[in-house]
Amino acid sequence: MSDLASCLENVTSKIEDIRIMVIVNGVVGNNTRRKLDVNEFRGFVLVDNIVPFIFVNGSDGKAAQMFTLAHELAHIWYGYSAAFDLQKLQPAENNIERVCNLAAAEQFR
Repeated sequence: MSDLASCLENVTSKIEDIRIMVIVNGVVGNNTRRKLDVNEFRGFVLVDNIVPFIFVNGSDGKAAQMFTLAHELAHIWYGYSAAFDLQKLQPAENNIERVCNLAAAEQFR
C-alpha cells in the first residue's frame, strides 16, 4: 500500500471515529465493469445530526480522494450539504463551495 493510500485510510478511520460515515467506492453496485466517472462527480456529503455521510469516488486518484474527503468534511463542519445546480447539472457556485475548497486545500500546504 502506498503512503498516500495508507494516509487516506488513516484519515478515513479518524473521521469514522467521530461518527461520520465514510464510503469510498468506484463502481456502480457490484458491477466492476461500470466504474464511476470522476468527470461526473468526485464525492458528495449529506449533513445530518444523527448520521453525517461522506461518499468519495474511489475511481479517482488517491490525492484527489484526499482532497474530496477534506472538502466534504468541511461541509459537515459548516453544516451545509453540497449544493448542486440541477438545471446546469453543475456544482452550484456559492460561497460555501469556495470555503470548503479552501479548507480542503489547507491539507496540502
